[in-house]
Amino acid sequence: MIIGVLNQNGGMGKTTLSVNLEVSFALDGSRVLLIVADSQGSALDWAAAREAEPLLNE
Repeated sequence: MIIGVLNQNGGMGKTTLSVNLEVSFALDGSRVLLIVADSQGSALDWAAAREAEPLLNE
C-alpha cells in the first residue's frame, strides 16, 4: 500500500499526519518507510521526540 499526504501550502499538518500514520501502521506490525521531501526536517524532530522519555506514564 502506498499513501501520499500532499499539499502545496505549509502548516497544513502533513508531517504530523504522516508520522502518526507511520506509527499506527508500525504498531499494527506493518513494515513502514516514511519519505519526507520537506526541507524543514520536521519528521526528524518527531523521531527525536519519540526516542525521548514519554511525557505521560501509562
